[in-house]
Amino acid sequence: LVILNCDSDDYEGQKTRMCNEMDHNAVWGDIVDTCSLKAPIINYPQSSYTFIQFIPIDTVIPITQYRITSYSINPPLGNGLSFNENNGQITGTPLVYAPATNYTVTASNEEQFTSIVITIIVSDKTCDSDGEWPDTQVGQLVILNCDSDDYEGQKTRICNEIDYNAVWGDIVDTCSLRA
Repeated sequence: LVILNCDSDDYEGQKTRMCNEMDHNAVWGDIVDTCSLKAPIINYPQSSYTFIQFIPIDTVIPITQYRITSYSINPPLGNGLSFNENNGQITGTPLVYAPATNYTVTASNEEQFTSIVITIIVSDKTCDSDGEWPDTQVGQLVILNCDSDDYEGQKTRICNEIDYNAVWGDIVDTCSLRA
């Protein structure tokens, strides 16, 4: 009996072939092939994404393993976002506010499929102006110069979304007297 591995790492199982005796001669029997495609593995770097309305997103690229011939998503993404059925990537600029929505992404091959769930929020929230800090959309970082030319560095502050509310983060002040 000869046992062989499948032709690629995308498969599991084995191939076997028996050497038989027929009329005092060694004769190979039929190949028994139990190889089958492994189920695709798919994940995204995060399980939840918050995008900001009218701000282009960084492409969301899945992490995959084994043979995948197609991808699908359900429900369809909102206006301005696109799902690539050839590579599972999410791209675009969200045009419509959307509360937290669960999306089922499925990766398939000729024999099997795997589904995962990711959550996407499209926020239209802004932090109101606060002194020198202007109205700012959630997720955006504001960078201000120091108050005087005698100082170097900058002040930064981010507008966060907490429980669906726009909330200013702490001020990070790296301003210091010039040497």
